[in-house]
Amino acid sequence: MKKNIFSVMVNPRGFIKSLTPNQVGKAPLLLFWVIGMVYLMRQATQFELSYYFSYGWVFVAAVVLAIPFGYIIMHIFTFFIYWAGKLFKGKASYRQLFSATSYARVPQTFVLISWVLLVSLLGQVAFTQVYVLVGLPPVISALLFVQIVFYIWEFVISLHTIGEVQEFSAWMSLWNYILAAVIVLLISFFIQFLVAIAFSLDPRQGHALGSVLEFIQ
Repeated sequence: MKKNIFSVMVNPRGFIKSLTPNQVGKAPLLLFWVIGMVYLMRQATQFELSYYFSYGWVFVAAVVLAIPFGYIIMHIFTFFIYWAGKLFKGKASYRQLFSATSYARVPQTFVLISWVLLVSLLGQVAFTQVYVLVGLPPVISALLFVQIVFYIWEFVISLHTIGEVQEFSAWMSLWNYILAAVIVLLISFFIQFLVAIAFSLDPRQGHALGSVLEFIQ
């Protein structure tokens, strides 16, 4: 019987526990596409790519590149979760953690929906921060609030899915997650700086909200 992956949002430990040996270490390609899309659109906004390219082409590029980016992102994060977990005597294999961290991103489906609505409403200023500077219309504020809600939900799910495979409590999972996330965040800032230099972008671009969302992911 095929699992409903959205059930991980209400019963994360039970969902991860129910995965068969053949399902461990895997996740649907569509989920990696969602993860990659959310990441690329967030980065496009932080670098304000709409000032350099048509927002339509930015969106199309994200659609095309989303699966490889999503897949690579999850392997990078799993790698650091795995080794950080060793410091806390975690018992999960890399494959178990890959499933745990990947399925915890299911709430990003709703983040992506909000992104599509934002792009539709904002048009050419979609991948800029100009709307932050001039004030947020209520509908834009609502969509950004939706994103924050689902990012927090994702974070809570992650603590439980990681805790299930590592045989940790949610509190111990928190320390495992924070240590890995801090490392990933520092690497992300370094890569953003190199990209900014390489493409003559402003490395200071990106607001506080983007940095917080980068951290909890």
